[in-house]
Amino acid sequence: SSAASDVYKRQGLELACKLTNVSSKNSVYIGDHQIDINSGKSANMRTVAAAYGYIPEGDTVSDWDADFIINHPLEMNKIIERH
Repeated sequence: SSAASDVYKRQGLELACKLTNVSSKNSVYIGDHQIDINSGKSANMRTVAAAYGYIPEGDTVSDWDADFIINHPLEMNKIIERH
């Protein structure tokens, strides 16, 4: 289910931060699905929706409430420079 996937991903993100000794508030999670964005937000990370990735039919990336939306991987450079 979506809720279970969200919890599983959030726990993975929290573990990654713990293992790397990096605060979730200093981390960014990039995803190409609503579950990715929800998981990143649940883990207190900034989120980036990759609008060029796998987007389920009928989904609108702007509805996912990500902090940023990118249409190409190199657009991450601008986000990193500004934040």
